[in-house]
Amino acid sequence: STKQYDKAIDHLLKAHEIYQKLGSKTGTAITLNGMGMLYYQYLSDIPKSMEYLTRSLKLFQELKDKKNTALALSNLGAISYFQNKDLQAIDYLTQCIHITEELRKTAKGSARRDYLASQLPVYQFLTSAHLHQKDLKQAFQTLELSKAKLLAETLAGTENFSLSSAEQLQHTLLPETAAIFYSNTFSEIKSTGGSTQLIIQPQQPA
Repeated sequence: STKQYDKAIDHLLKAHEIYQKLGSKTGTAITLNGMGMLYYQYLSDIPKSMEYLTRSLKLFQELKDKKNTALALSNLGAISYFQNKDLQAIDYLTQCIHITEELRKTAKGSARRDYLASQLPVYQFLTSAHLHQKDLKQAFQTLELSKAKLLAETLAGTENFSLSSAEQLQHTLLPETAAIFYSNTFSEIKSTGGSTQLIIQPQQPA
């Protein structure tokens, strides 16, 4: 109910005031981010949501907290996208991806792959925003890189993998293995006549 969310916001506001009095920028930024998402998801107050999220982003940047900076940027980017502000969304989401890539490259093992997997929605929003702008080249490039990175890290099983294009993915596989990219949905790995193909097929309409 609305009263329930009003109560949640009231608690966050009180926590926000306490963190400010304590001089805790981290606590202040976290509560601002929480209020921003509540205002968007449950109260549909877009201006208030963007205000709190922007203030949260600024504090996380001042703290050099890259993980939470990326989180705030992804939230701002998603809301901008849903408000049909594609150029603004592209700016926020691109910044988010750059920061996440920095974090991913310093992570190890499964944590490295988890970083990328958690950012797939960001890549999807960014791809769609480019499509709305009729920028097919950037849309395809974003889609290609997101899928290629995820598949390469999964298949190669390495902690020190870096990829800038789908062509580089091919070089990480066995000679008899082919990586084929058709769209943005992973379908299957198929073996035929001694060779293996990684198939990504077009997503079917709902």
